[in-house]
Amino acid sequence: MANCLDVKFQSGAKTLLMAVLNSFNPFSPVPITNLFFTPKGFQLQCMTVDNKAVVVVDIPLSKNVYDKFSCSLPLITVGTDSRKLLQYLNLIDDTDKVAIRVDEAPKGEVALYELYFESAGKIEFQK
Repeated sequence: MANCLDVKFQSGAKTLLMAVLNSFNPFSPVPITNLFFTPKGFQLQCMTVDNKAVVVVDIPLSKNVYDKFSCSLPLITVGTDSRKLLQYLNLIDDTDKVAIRVDEAPKGEVALYELYFESAGKIEFQK
C-alpha cells in the first residue's frame, strides 16, 4: 500500500466543517458526506436525501487552509456518514487540528482511511 493522501487542516478547521455538516443534518434521515481530494485541494459535498428531494452542496477549499497537503492521485473520494463525522469532531477542541490520511491499494482503491486529531500532547485516531 502506498500513501496517496496526507492532509492536516489548520487549527480552527473544525468550526467550519461542523457548521457545514450541522446545517444539513436536521433536514435528512440519510445525511451523506463525500470528501473529494485532488492535487489542487479539497471539496466537501453534503447531500440530503428524503422521499421528496435530494439536495447537494459542494464547498471547495483551496490548499491554503492546510498546514500540510499532499495528494498524489487525480481524485480521491472518501464517503462518510456526516452524523458519525460530527460525533468525531465533537470530541476535539476548536484549536485541535484535523488530519486525514489515505493509503491506496494496488488497483487504485482506498485501502485505508484514517481521520485523526492533533492537539498539544495528544493524538487521537479514528479508522
